[in-house]
Amino acid sequence: AALDIDWSGAGFDAFPPILRQLTSVQRLDLSHNRLRSLAGVEALAALTTLNVAHNALDDAGLAPAFALEALRALNVSHNLVAGGGGKPGYRPGTPAGGPLEDAVSQWSELDISHNRVTVVSAGYFAPAKALLLLEGNPIVDVVLNISRIGPDFPAALYDVAGLQTIDLSVNAIRSFPPGMERLGDSLRHLSLFQNALSYDAVAAMAPPIDAALPSLQLLELSSNPVTRDGTLPPAVHRIPGLEYLTVDCVGLSALPDDLWRVREGGHALPSLVA
Repeated sequence: AALDIDWSGAGFDAFPPILRQLTSVQRLDLSHNRLRSLAGVEALAALTTLNVAHNALDDAGLAPAFALEALRALNVSHNLVAGGGGKPGYRPGTPAGGPLEDAVSQWSELDISHNRVTVVSAGYFAPAKALLLLEGNPIVDVVLNISRIGPDFPAALYDVAGLQTIDLSVNAIRSFPPGMERLGDSLRHLSLFQNALSYDAVAAMAPPIDAALPSLQLLELSSNPVTRDGTLPPAVHRIPGLEYLTVDCVGLSALPDDLWRVREGGHALPSLVA
């Protein structure tokens, strides 16, 4: 018979050896213990849901869970997991790689909040997950080109405090879920080159993009069907901090007068690539 086991807060320092014999366990809760390694969990071939929140697991300690082919939901929040960004010599903007990134695309629910992750790979977002929590990680730049992300902009990024750069070029994004304003204080660069964003999708953002992202300095919308009657959505050229706007291959034929005005506080008009 299938088993659900809840041994949260049991004071374990290591994975309980007796569990290796309970191979029919499907849901296991070992949260709020002192685990540094999950060595032994790989014996639980039927396991679909694993909660190891609030332990002391780093990448090596979590690694045995990557062998669980039936696993679909993992809560590893409040641990010490770094993912690809924790590798010696890792450079932001390069593929994260590593065992975590190889396994993560198989899970439909992942809570990896409040860890040490600095880099996220395409597997976090494609295929889209029913639940993805990333807040509380020191992620500054997200670069996920050609990653089959879409049709929605990944809303899990909205909760990453301090995020400065998002590059989702060459994906399949068509719409923006509510909440973009939560990035408003930090986001400086947003590249959405060659997605599927329409005029209506940008115009329908609530709040509008100029109110949601007032500190945005660079916006790349090239190769999207983002114009109507040859014009951009008005909120795009009203972004207060905008310095660089790229809109080539969008069908632009007219530029609004207020794109060229000198902005308050001495900010000059944006550089335009069209």
